[in-house]
Amino acid sequence: MRTTTITSLCAVLSLATAQQLNINAALNEPVPNLSIDPLAAPPTITYDAASAASSIAAAAAAGEPPAILKRLVARQTNDTCTPRAKGAGPVPSTDTSQGFLSYAPFADYAKNATTPTNYTAAFTNLHASTTAKTYLGVAELDSYDAGNCTSQCDKQSGCTAVNLFFERTPTLNLGQGCTDAPSSTTIKCTFWGDAVTAQNTVNSGFTDNGFVVVIAGSNGYNKGAAVQDAKKSEGGRLEVTAVVLGVVGVVMAVVL
Repeated sequence: MRTTTITSLCAVLSLATAQQLNINAALNEPVPNLSIDPLAAPPTITYDAASAASSIAAAAAAGEPPAILKRLVARQTNDTCTPRAKGAGPVPSTDTSQGFLSYAPFADYAKNATTPTNYTAAFTNLHASTTAKTYLGVAELDSYDAGNCTSQCDKQSGCTAVNLFFERTPTLNLGQGCTDAPSSTTIKCTFWGDAVTAQNTVNSGFTDNGFVVVIAGSNGYNKGAAVQDAKKSEGGRLEVTAVVLGVVGVVMAVVL
């Protein structure tokens, strides 16, 4: 056993000696000249956002957008020129934005609509849709039905008003290769958490590629329950105030 141990130690020492580093040779190697001062402050790297934005805008104007924008556009335009679901409203024979705005049946629907129970009419037959503060969503209806519109509002928490209107919409998903299309008439009901008024109903439409979207027969309805409750509450406060003032008057009369 002792002989084996001594033999192993000799082998280890022999290996260590064979692998010993030549320190003197390493110290004699020339030291390279550094072109950068190791004690100097690190360089400041700046990002010019305005210049970057300008280059993107210039590339887009030249018809060659950056790769990331190409991917985003490709992702958004995969359905370009494919059919869209048609609306349930009538379509004017003159298929232009002006023909839509002057189409008499839209005005007739709006003027003859029955104001739903517990609601008050805020405006009738405007050529714009509401842009109030608290938007709660939109529903596409099968008919110009104010009662259906407000009943859906009643099912939504916080809904206090609606806007019902006809909207001229394209029958295709527009984009490069199909910038215009025959129109369809969508009947929309938008839900709001604040009052709709003629003053905040100012969205008269927009242009989608070469297609002009416009609005007609726009009616607004505000829920009456909140208004009535506010009036009752205000009336109750006035009655209490009158009673208090009356009691004070009687007391003063007795004192005097």
